[in-house]
Amino acid sequence: MLSGAQGVQVDFDDGFCPSWRNVLIGHLNVANAARGQLPGDQEGHTRAATDGTSTVMMVRPRAWNMIEANVMVNGRRVSGALFGFGMFVFSSGRHLAELSRGPFLYLSKLESASEAALWDRIFAWTEEALDIPANTIKVCVIGLACVLIESLPAAFEMDEMLWELRNHSAGLNCGMWDYAASFITRMGHDRRKIFPDRNRYVSMDRHFMKSYRRKVIATCHRRGAPATGGMFAGVDDGSLTTHDKQLLVSACVSAKEGDALAGADGALVYDLSLVQPIQDAFAKHFAKGCPNQLSSYAARDADTVTAHDLLQIPTENDVSLDSLRTNIEVCVRYVKGWLEGRGHLIMNGKVEDSATAEISRAQIWQQIRHGVPFESPPAAVPDADSHSRAPLSVVTHKRHKAAAADRVTAPLVREMIREVVCDLNAAEGHPQEGGGGTTSTTSTISSSADEAGDLVADLVTLRQCPLFITTYL
Repeated sequence: MLSGAQGVQVDFDDGFCPSWRNVLIGHLNVANAARGQLPGDQEGHTRAATDGTSTVMMVRPRAWNMIEANVMVNGRRVSGALFGFGMFVFSSGRHLAELSRGPFLYLSKLESASEAALWDRIFAWTEEALDIPANTIKVCVIGLACVLIESLPAAFEMDEMLWELRNHSAGLNCGMWDYAASFITRMGHDRRKIFPDRNRYVSMDRHFMKSYRRKVIATCHRRGAPATGGMFAGVDDGSLTTHDKQLLVSACVSAKEGDALAGADGALVYDLSLVQPIQDAFAKHFAKGCPNQLSSYAARDADTVTAHDLLQIPTENDVSLDSLRTNIEVCVRYVKGWLEGRGHLIMNGKVEDSATAEISRAQIWQQIRHGVPFESPPAAVPDADSHSRAPLSVVTHKRHKAAAADRVTAPLVREMIREVVCDLNAAEGHPQEGGGGTTSTTSTISSSADEAGDLVADLVTLRQCPLFITTYL
């Protein structure tokens, strides 16, 4: 709240594991933040809660697919989305309204205008029930799971969603990975729609993602609503050298300047050290004294973005062993963290949450289903005694040559999952079978990595691809 950012997203969704302890502590912290009572810099937090120029808090409740198992109404477990929203507005809604500081929300994973209309009715009822001034509750609908960012169906109903939320909308936001994953969950059975390797061929520079961003921004600006780009996931985990930190800042500024040039009014970062560089990057594109680009991009070219533009995914459909291993590791480590009460992790200098786990597990599922071919194998395969010196892709190729042949298969993926599990167990000191590469069968206690590996193996080999990984978990 004291970072200098214009807003802080309090995430109970993609980066959050909804254990009962986490839920209660999270909502207690939100209530304290709304009143300037967070521990630490008490004077600073109090000032932040009452100063009209300070950071705005936007709460992101769980999506509609999540259930709060610890609360029942009339014998039925309640929706996680409604529970989170209710806890927030009941404890802090009127207080924030009196300060003219909210309540503000992010709504994720909406897939249609009818869902937006439902939220609008909920907001109107809540304002009346809690004696909050009408149309005070404001939301920023995000595409990863809402209007157009997180879901493919929502990309075709952006205008309608803004209309339904017209009295409560604070704009739309782009969420690349959930949006990309929805291509597979919706069209993954079609061999003609094999999604490209996300680690090499999916970025905001590709035509279908550019079109998606253009349509979000144009739709918002035509209706006088702000549009924000997605989150930059790079993070300094404390191990970066000065040079590497400079590279991180440069990569972040480069990525978000693309959003600014496209007309976006802001973006999200995970690492607080990147707040000021991003603010500077956007400020260069804003007219003097303007907090956004609505005036200069009032009527962009949304109408020129066609369905073909949105659905024109890259045609590269091979995959590398390294990329497959990365996707598997993201999934296993994410599920392991979930079982241990964590909703995100830092891996290879990036924050990984349910959004990246979604695209990773969906991509593995589709690659198995259609037997997606590997790229050309390495020219030289080392002998067994040189494995320790060989690149991972070379070692993996030789280890799985008989099982995998030249394409992705379920047996290959299961074996690679076991390798990741063994690596995680070894790092934590769990017993291993000598030379077998599997967790010891003499141990009667399964580690969380073992359980995560089993869950991921089941998830990516199901006949039907689940819409959301969190529903399956």
